[in-house]
Amino acid sequence: GSPGVDPDYDGPALVQKLARSYGGSYSIFPSPLIVDNENTRDSLMKDRRIRAVLLNAEDMDIALLGIGAINSNNSRLIQSCYITPEELQDLEKAGAVGHICASFFDMAGNLIDHSVSRRSVGVSAETIREAPIRLGIAAGQQKILSTVGALQGGFVNILITDDVIAREVIKHCQSIPA
Repeated sequence: GSPGVDPDYDGPALVQKLARSYGGSYSIFPSPLIVDNENTRDSLMKDRRIRAVLLNAEDMDIALLGIGAINSNNSRLIQSCYITPEELQDLEKAGAVGHICASFFDMAGNLIDHSVSRRSVGVSAETIREAPIRLGIAAGQQKILSTVGALQGGFVNILITDDVIAREVIKHCQSIPA
């Protein structure tokens, strides 16, 4: 789990609980999500334990994904000391509205090439998109844009959300020409 996070709402703890409840398997990623520089990232990506988890991820049937918002008022990435407020503002300026596993994307679901992305250690956007079931979870007004972007980009094909986001996603879908 994540330090200082309620285990009832902690992503890794929830995945572990679900896997055990339904007879599935899971992997814990033995690394921070984002590191200080690209050299550290490159070294970590060569680690045999990390390579094993990434190889295992290529065969995943279900990806359980939190949809992160690019929101300077309440950023988990800043709270967890992964990025600075300045980096978050820079991501916003580059058009990022959300992220999944530190893959940042815009409203249309296009990936944003940014130094923060190049310092992320984890499952790639491509690997996530190849999972047959990509279950995204998001709630709250602050995650509307990131949820639309995640759906548009194919990061998510099943959505668990609240009525606030559901209404806005429906409005967005109705505004797209057929």
